[in-house]
Amino acid sequence: MQRSVPWEAGVVGVLMAILFAMVHLPMMKAAPAYSMSHSGIFLGVFLAGAIGHLLLEAAGLNKRFCDYAYNRV
Repeated sequence: MQRSVPWEAGVVGVLMAILFAMVHLPMMKAAPAYSMSHSGIFLGVFLAGAIGHLLLEAAGLNKRFCDYAYNRV
């Protein structure tokens, strides 16, 4: 495992937690019972992951990390 992989995992984990909070809080205001159900939590995690991936891809950070971590000699 590359030394940078745990660092990347930590950064992505923090980003996903922040995005989940940004998705979950409006869900809590709109539909508190649903947002705390299993399917509501699943939806919030899914949306946070999808939004996070799209943001990282649009910013070019995913490609930059892969180039840095896997193309070093």
